[in-house]
Amino acid sequence: MDLNALDSSAVHCTVSKIEVKSGYIYIKLLWGQKETDLFNIQIIEEIENGYRSWSGSFSLESANQYRESFEIDEEQYKMSVKEALIGAGDPYIFDFDVSEGVFRWKKKFPDSAIVEHGRVSVERDIVPTPIHTLIDVLLEQNHSLVNIIQDYSKSQEGLEAELELCKRELDNFVDTKISLEETIYGKFMQLLNEKKKRIAMLDDAIKSME
Repeated sequence: MDLNALDSSAVHCTVSKIEVKSGYIYIKLLWGQKETDLFNIQIIEEIENGYRSWSGSFSLESANQYRESFEIDEEQYKMSVKEALIGAGDPYIFDFDVSEGVFRWKKKFPDSAIVEHGRVSVERDIVPTPIHTLIDVLLEQNHSLVNIIQDYSKSQEGLEAELELCKRELDNFVDTKISLEETIYGKFMQLLNEKKKRIAMLDDAIKSME
């Protein structure tokens, strides 16, 4: 998914499959639902007898505390959180402590350092959310991606047409420039020859007077 296409001020929902120590979990993220939260999260885990789920939220206050530790601005941190939780891969690792009800994500750096990038406290849902409800969200995500691709395709077509027009205009400019240079050069040579003739005539006139 193109993260730049996700307006940080708009409410939207994403689903990701995350690998943790115990296996895989699904996280459903609702971005921008509340003014005080960066996102609301629902974690769904398949178990032998069905599934279980947890819910929580990541406040802007918590986000700001982590942002300060990384010394980046608010928008940069928000984008890095989306990169971690939607991209769900390098350079991030994840951990879900069921007993504590804490979901963490950490960032790996080139020097091998691993730093906690964020954490969310969650509570077990009394009525677990079925995994099949994520299908609708995934279908909506797919529909959004299709729209984004179509918009990019139209934009690309427009850029290609504009580029072709610019090429034609450049070719026309070059042709016109060459034509003007040839015309100017021709007139210059004509004027130069006329001056040479007049000088020769004056020389002849002066000689005849001597």
